[in-house]
Amino acid sequence: MINDLLELLEQEDLSESQREIAEVTGMEMYRKLIREFGGSDPIYFPNAESVTLSARNRIIKQEFLDGVSPRKLAAKYSLSEQYVRTLIKQLTNQ
Repeated sequence: MINDLLELLEQEDLSESQREIAEVTGMEMYRKLIREFGGSDPIYFPNAESVTLSARNRIIKQEFLDGVSPRKLAAKYSLSEQYVRTLIKQLTNQ
């Protein structure tokens, strides 16, 4: 019964905050999220910068190993050259 009603759910039936989520994800994905996580503790979505940090570091390491200088990497990723050198040292000593 509840799944049948969930299928009939439309954006106008939702609260404003839930409507914003449905607008971003689309109603089908919103329904899927409700089925999977409904009633759970709030879900935390990290910001894009923190979620992509390990990918950025992996790419910096690979570019360094491919011969790109720390100075160029620092400029490309808007980091200090000293930070890039420290990061490369940490990443290559693992």
